[in-house]
Amino acid sequence: MKLELLTDFYIEQLKDAYDAEKQLLKALPEMAKAAESPELREAFKLHAKETQEQIKRLERIFKSLDEKPTGKRCMGMEGLIEEAKEVLEDDAEPEILDVGLVTAAQKVEHYEIASYGCLATYAKLLGFRDHLALLVRTLNEEKATDGKLTLMAEFGINIEAAQGEIESEEDEVSDEEMNEGSGRSGGRNGQPRSQRLRQGQKGKGKSGSQARARAGKSASKGRAGGSQMTTDLEEIREWAEARGGKPAAVRSTGRKNGPGVLRIDFPGYSGGDSLEEISWHEWYDKFQENNLRFLYQDRTKDGKESRFFKLICEPKK
Repeated sequence: MKLELLTDFYIEQLKDAYDAEKQLLKALPEMAKAAESPELREAFKLHAKETQEQIKRLERIFKSLDEKPTGKRCMGMEGLIEEAKEVLEDDAEPEILDVGLVTAAQKVEHYEIASYGCLATYAKLLGFRDHLALLVRTLNEEKATDGKLTLMAEFGINIEAAQGEIESEEDEVSDEEMNEGSGRSGGRNGQPRSQRLRQGQKGKGKSGSQARARAGKSASKGRAGGSQMTTDLEEIREWAEARGGKPAAVRSTGRKNGPGVLRIDFPGYSGGDSLEEISWHEWYDKFQENNLRFLYQDRTKDGKESRFFKLICEPKK
């Protein structure tokens, strides 16, 4: 291919990428608003900021070429965003909605990875070294975002959707345990279970922690596959460390004043490279800051040790 023809094609593809980023920048806030998972919501917000910077890089490239970035409609991105809108319009359960949003977002990332990979190659062939550096930087950001979404899918959101029956069993088992000896459908003192849990979580004393631990252990022994909910750090720490888990956060999701998206890093997990270890003190500070609760499973239905957990955001009143 003649370099003149390749240059023309390169410019057309840059315009395509520019329009794609503009479309995505409009769509990301809506996706963030719809996300149930606080981690997914934060990931969309972070990527919106990255997208703004990526647009600025493309504008620098166009300026150096003395070209205008407009005049090209990216039909590929338009189709992907339409798919994302279909997910938002579906009357789905929150966990399934998040699965759909992650799927749509990863399709977008794969499309952008392909686009910027090709653009970087064209820039290299044409000798645009300054362009190459900017395009590779964006390419690496898209790959990092895709990695974060994969981590969420493998170790959180998709599991949450698949484990829906675990949550229903947790309600059933815990009600049985809480109702023990009360003779009332509402449980001890006739209180709803959700109210009892909130009251129990307010206590910072040792007795409150022990009571929750006893309830959790009793539930897990009473029915394999049952799960417990807690906000107690020692209970979370004991469960995680018994499985070799360490407190961690997803790399590049935090801000200057603290860690980002929280995780538990288990040995041998394939997504461990995307995590950075933090202290339990840092982990719990972020946990409290985000008003989270920790849902976890002690044993699977077949009696094996489980690593399933879910961080749930408690709406602030």
